[in-house]
Amino acid sequence: MIYVLGRILLDKEEFDPAKTYFEQALEIYKELDNEKDIALTLNNLGRVYDEKEDVKKAIEFYKDALDILIRLGLKDDRLTEIVRNNLESLED
Repeated sequence: MIYVLGRILLDKEEFDPAKTYFEQALEIYKELDNEKDIALTLNNLGRVYDEKEDVKKAIEFYKDALDILIRLGLKDDRLTEIVRNNLESLED
């Protein structure tokens, strides 16, 4: 539920509250050792920083998400494709 609230706020361009919810969701996913949801949440934190024009921080979150997905063997997963596209858009 916390993650969903972050997504709603991100879509509404309320970046600071979205960041807070994503950070809370990230802690829960870490406690549960739910790595795919950790990667998903890291990607969305990257989006928050991307929208706030903090490119360096956004790239860090995207790279962390991508590393997890590749380690999980999900290199052809839709989420991996999304994270790669987000990262490439900033590295160009």
